[in-house]
Amino acid sequence: DKFKALYTLPRSVEDDPNTARCLRVGKFNIDRLYKEVYEKNKAKIHILPDMVDIVAAKATQKKVSEIDYRLHLHEWTCLPDLQINAHVRKVTDQLSEIVYKDDLNWLKGIGCFVWDTPEILHAKHAYDLRSD
Repeated sequence: DKFKALYTLPRSVEDDPNTARCLRVGKFNIDRLYKEVYEKNKAKIHILPDMVDIVAAKATQKKVSEIDYRLHLHEWTCLPDLQINAHVRKVTDQLSEIVYKDDLNWLKGIGCFVWDTPEILHAKHAYDLRSD
């Protein structure tokens, strides 16, 4: 009888305590790995394929923004006898402003105006009627 129990297999997985324990440990490991991957990726942005144009528009706006155009030098501390440095910094800031405003004015007119939309045609017609 003693030896017979050693050679018989359990009827189901739940009948054998070691196998049931291994299954529980496996489930816990899967849950733990899932939670680790979830915690690692929950802050990442997942972009759907139809949102690519929105991401491209945001990237373009970032490139056109004021921050990248303006050229700021370091805050230099000049001795009183080195006023040429202060003058150079002032001229550089002014040139940066001019380049920024010139580029911004150039970009304002690109692709922003459609001439034959119904609203514009209606406004032209209303202006013509009012001027008569």
